[in-house]
Amino acid sequence: MGFLYKGPPAYCVLGVVFLYYVLTKQYKKLLNSYFILFILTATTIPLSWIILQLVYKGNNVIEKFFINQILWSIKGRGVKYTSLLEKIKNYLFFFPAFFSYYLPWSITGIFGIIKFIKEKSKLFYILLLWIIIVWIGFTIPGYKDDYYLLAFWPGWAVFNGYIFSLWTYRIKDNLIKIFAVLSLIFALVTFFTPIKFDKIRNPEFKILGKYIQKIVPETEEVFIYNMYYWDMAGLFAWYVERKPSYSLKSPEEIKEKVVTNKKIFLLIYKKDLDELPEEIKEKIYPIYYCGRFVLATNKKD
Repeated sequence: MGFLYKGPPAYCVLGVVFLYYVLTKQYKKLLNSYFILFILTATTIPLSWIILQLVYKGNNVIEKFFINQILWSIKGRGVKYTSLLEKIKNYLFFFPAFFSYYLPWSITGIFGIIKFIKEKSKLFYILLLWIIIVWIGFTIPGYKDDYYLLAFWPGWAVFNGYIFSLWTYRIKDNLIKIFAVLSLIFALVTFFTPIKFDKIRNPEFKILGKYIQKIVPETEEVFIYNMYYWDMAGLFAWYVERKPSYSLKSPEEIKEKVVTNKKIFLLIYKKDLDELPEEIKEKIYPIYYCGRFVLATNKKD
């Protein structure tokens, strides 16, 4: 449930589990009730999302999410690397991400690998294969994001778990009691206090959502400009509780909309608004600034 199974690449996880049973000749476990439940869970969860998408969006989820988005990412999502140095940095993207975002586990896992090698464990190579496939698989596409590495985290977690089990063998029982108490405290603090243990996501949209709900009638259109539509549509639906109109991708498309007699609203980055031609900016009236965003209209009240 934790691997975004709605995306096809995540099913590499299921493939590695299957490969593990085959290579270790544990064929009976392929028919084990737990393994079957694992497969059913990993398909049922995304199907509950996919079926609704098919009902309300038709083939969009297949064409845009499963096909176009993957091909778009492989091609680099429109990012063009003009020099050899930029291309090299792109292919090495995950190294600094791994040793910064995933500390200390990126370091302690290495000790687990060393221990597996010393013990000449054959199962080590299955875990290593998992990690290599995921790492290389996400390195080849032109577009990358640090959280893509989470797909190989189950394999890396085994290295960490194994070395920590050896390091803490003598104090294991005490650690279990300590962490049980700490987990209970953490849960109570999380549920019953306003204390946050992670960064606040989309702070601008939390403010924008309420403002748009208050200012923009549901009958009026809100266009988004030069923003990745699927992400923005999701944010919009979540915080504004309505769908945005389709996205505008060029100044010419903005001009076509703002010169009409129909009142529209435009959500645009500040930097993109500043870069628009003057003849178009003259027809746009900002009504609300929030962080990186500007909410504007084409009609003065």
